Amino acid sequence: MTLLSPGIEIIEKDFSTIVPNVATGVGGIAGRFSKGPINTPVLISSEDELVSVFGEPTDLNANEWHTAAEFFKYTNACWVVRSANSGVANAVTSGVSSVTILNRDEYDAITNTQRNNAGEFISKEPGTNGNGTGIIVVDASTWTAFSAWSSTNAGLFPNSKPLSDYFNVLPGTSSYVQGKAQDLTAKNDEVHILVIDVNGHITGVPYTILEKYEGLSKASDAVNYQGLSIYYVNVLNEGSSYVWWSKHPTATTGGNDIAIGSTAFDVAPTNKTFAQINIVASPNFYTATMEGGVQGTPSTISEVQTAYDKLKNKDLYDVNLFMCGAFSVGSVGQLEQYVIENIVNYRKDAVGFVSPHTNGAPIKDGTSANTTVAAFKTSVALNDTDASYGFMDSGMKYVYDRYNKKYRYIPLNGDMAGLAARTDSTNDPWWSFGGFNRGGIKNVIKFAYNPDQTDRDYLYPKGINPVIMDASAGPVLFGDRTMTSKPSAFDRINVRRLFIVLEKSISLAAKYSLFEFNDNFTRAQFKNMIEPFLRGVQGRRGITEFLVKCDASNNPGDVIDRNQFVASIYVKPAKSINFITLEFVATRSDVAFSTVIGR
Repeated sequence: MTLLSPGIEIIEKDFSTIVPNVATGVGGIAGRFSKGPINTPVLISSEDELVSVFGEPTDLNANEWHTAAEFFKYTNACWVVRSANSGVANAVTSGVSSVTILNRDEYDAITNTQRNNAGEFISKEPGTNGNGTGIIVVDASTWTAFSAWSSTNAGLFPNSKPLSDYFNVLPGTSSYVQGKAQDLTAKNDEVHILVIDVNGHITGVPYTILEKYEGLSKASDAVNYQGLSIYYVNVLNEGSSYVWWSKHPTATTGGNDIAIGSTAFDVAPTNKTFAQINIVASPNFYTATMEGGVQGTPSTISEVQTAYDKLKNKDLYDVNLFMCGAFSVGSVGQLEQYVIENIVNYRKDAVGFVSPHTNGAPIKDGTSANTTVAAFKTSVALNDTDASYGFMDSGMKYVYDRYNKKYRYIPLNGDMAGLAARTDSTNDPWWSFGGFNRGGIKNVIKFAYNPDQTDRDYLYPKGINPVIMDASAGPVLFGDRTMTSKPSAFDRINVRRLFIVLEKSISLAAKYSLFEFNDNFTRAQFKNMIEPFLRGVQGRRGITEFLVKCDASNNPGDVIDRNQFVASIYVKPAKSINFITLEFVATRSDVAFSTVIGR
């Protein structure tokens, strides 16, 4: 705006842009879990939450389940994805036809025919865990029958409390419908809903109330005083952990009845009632138990890979540490190779953690253990250049599985990713997480393979990090190499993770230079934004020197004419100590130390 007469104009210009901090220490893993949404990443923060969402470990999924659980011993953020089983199906209320709905996208895509065949409700839990989940829906017309039945059968329920006592008032007419109808006297749109663990499959106690919904509406446009939907279909689909809506219960539809799912505006200027649920058979109110869920056959290698693919998009999921578990599906190292080449190398902002195994079983101490471990690494790192985004340990550890009351070997890559996450918290991502200061491993009875010095000398140059049981310090990670055998700065995990942080942080800041002019001002502004960030990393011992070059020399006219912008950032990464030489010299009593040192 330009003033044409005396006045004051205030203009703000923001030159305070900085390089942002980025999240580190967030894990990612896919597994053949027994419950939970399929092919849908869920951010889990603890082992207890892992059990709640994805179930307890089984013999089938113990390796990947415990990999995630061990990660939570060091930190508290991991994206977890359940892979699909072949032939898996959801439980339904009709008992006529099951349906397969792996996630919300698939629910939105089901046809009306599938809805009608499935009945009124579908389990959100693909597999058998939805079997035995009960649904009760009552409105004004069925409340009396429901109340009488729940009182008679109160002994079925925990603390012998009648179901009708779980609600504060009878279902009637919502404030929304009363307000919309005004003097048109529309009424009885409310429903109360209970979701019940009929057989105790979920909670361990039959007839436990899982969810309660009071005062929901049959009107599709109904909202509460906060403007949030109270339409029972929306509330269940968005809020329930157990059920999808499929179709409305059978209801009376006389001349003065408003169909369930209509809006409150459908009220004509006559005395109308929202259609009332019409259940003729005993117990004379809507109640159903979902059945027909099928677990299916265990996931194939392609189905596990598909689950990992759900974390491939770095714009949606900020994952830094991918764990590979130790899957028995596919050929040797096939899943691990897929994660390294197709997930972390595609994203280029994360590290993939790998543990050697034989078809999911441990490689144990023996004369050929070192060559077997090395052969596994070769099968994973087919492209050695890509392997700088991979980190491989030397095997598996022995732990007690308290859920199945048995001891078992599980892969160490959950611990390795956990050490990295813990180091991010205590230091910075560019610090090595190996060694006696930061590489101590939790929850170890013994290692399947405990490489000695000879084995370590064989494995370490190949990019395999030994995990050992030290007599004084206990279980410890004894290396910090990436999986690449190419001699470069990127054969160390602290350097690889340093560059991940630098590239990610600076690229986030650089996007604010898009669509600006490529001139001296923009280039100076960019340089002044980057250099303080790099000084901060230097001050925290991540780099020893740096140089930012962004001027006319690397942005000549032809670069500008192509609408490009070039900044060259040179850094000297700090190097971790891998080898220590202690030189002890004995001298005669009459020899001065200065004389010996001089020699």
